[in-house]
Amino acid sequence: MDRDPDKTTPGSRGKLVALGGAAFFLLAALALVLLYAALNPIAPLPVQPPPERGYDSEAMLSAVAPGAVAAAQEEILAIGSRFMGQPGALEAAEKIRARFEAAGLEIYTQSLQATGIASSVRDIARAAPGGAPLEVFPFFPNFLQPGVTGPEGLTARLELLTPERVASEENLQGVIGLIDCREGKYDEDIGFDWAAYARLGIRALVLAHPDGLAAMPWEQIGRRVPRKSGLVSSVPVNYVRVAAGPEVFGLVGGEVRLRVTSTFQAVPAPTIF
Repeated sequence: MDRDPDKTTPGSRGKLVALGGAAFFLLAALALVLLYAALNPIAPLPVQPPPERGYDSEAMLSAVAPGAVAAAQEEILAIGSRFMGQPGALEAAEKIRARFEAAGLEIYTQSLQATGIASSVRDIARAAPGGAPLEVFPFFPNFLQPGVTGPEGLTARLELLTPERVASEENLQGVIGLIDCREGKYDEDIGFDWAAYARLGIRALVLAHPDGLAAMPWEQIGRRVPRKSGLVSSVPVNYVRVAAGPEVFGLVGGEVRLRVTSTFQAVPAPTIF
C-alpha cells in the first residue's frame, strides 16, 4: 500500500518541534541582546588630554641623579635595623613621608598592623657579678619558634669554635659556641649549619667578626645548601642563635650568661602612597 505523502511520521514531527523550539530560543536571545544594547548604549571613549609639554623635568632629574639617590640610601641605612617591629622601620617610613611632603605630593597612609618579632631582653655578659652586658642580635625565628633562653638565661662556658676545636674529640657538650665568621676561622664542612652544632651538644651559637657586624658574610650565613639548614630553619626548634659585636671575643674561655627573650607582637606597619 502507498504511504500518504501528506501525513508525517511521529519521528519527523519530533524533529520539526525541536527545530521550531531552537529557532524560538535563538530569536528570544537575539531580542534580549538587542534590548540590552538599547537600554545600555556604549559610552564614547573620553577625549584624551594633550600631553603636557611645558613640564620642567629638571627637579625630577636632579632627584634621581646617582649622587642624590646614594645620599638618600645612606641616610636610610644609617637608621639601623628596619625590620618589622623595630623602631627603625617607623623612622624610615617617616623619612620617606617627609621626602614626599617636600616634593609637594599628595600622600595617603594606609594604617595596617602586622605580626613582628620583638626582643625585650638580648644580652651576653660574664656570669660573675658585675659583668657588663653586651648587646646581641637574635636571628630570625625557626619557622614560628623564636630562640629564647627564659628569664634566667643560659649560663655556660663560651668556646671559640675553631676548625681544630670542632674536629677534636674534646667534649663540647653544654658550651655556648662562638663562631668567628672570618674565612678559615670556622669549620667549613659544617659552615653555619646550626643543626650540626646542636648535634655536638652546643647549647647556643654566637656569631661575630673582629671588624664588626658590617664585616660579617651575611649572604653565606643565611644561605641554605644541600643537607644543611643554615642559621634559619623551617623546623620549629628553640635553638638560640645570635650575632654580637667584636667585644664578645673578650669573653672567650669564661663562664657567660646569655639572655634572649623574644615574642610575637602586633606592630604598626603603615603603607605610604
